[in-house]
Amino acid sequence: MTSIVPAGSHLIANLPYNIATVIITNLLNFPGHFSSITVMVQKEVGERICAKPGTKFYSALSVLMASCFDAFAGPIVKPGNFFPKPKVDSILIKLLPKNDPLPPRILAVLKQVVFCTFNSRRKMLRNSLLNLPEITPGTLLFLEKSSGIDFSRRPQELGIQEFIKLTRTYVENILR
Repeated sequence: MTSIVPAGSHLIANLPYNIATVIITNLLNFPGHFSSITVMVQKEVGERICAKPGTKFYSALSVLMASCFDAFAGPIVKPGNFFPKPKVDSILIKLLPKNDPLPPRILAVLKQVVFCTFNSRRKMLRNSLLNLPEITPGTLLFLEKSSGIDFSRRPQELGIQEFIKLTRTYVENILR
């Protein structure tokens, strides 16, 4: 990345809707590389990126993006503003990198934790977290007590800091 785009650059793009999520999630690997990222995406994708805990659009994508960026939703752009006209509304979003990026190992495990929990978003954490490596009923109880997070909650109820705390506790006490 550094040989193509200098650090501190501002990324501005109208992303192809069919691969926008893939491109954006790959930017997680370079959180401090850009000063800002401003992209036009399909409205539903933008709403998921900017969603807050407990809202309808809060998802794994929301948590992962919030772990590295502060996301801001801009204006909605109607199909009539494009040629050819898409069949969906678009939205402009701005991503600003956080000042304290997560270490690569924590970010990698955070992805595992988030996808594990949101793959079963209707299940309580105590049920979905059993799918993580090295988690048994005993280690799950230890993880719940050590993290201070109530595992009867569902993933859409946890904020980004709770996901990070859960991940750090998992890495430091179970994965080592």
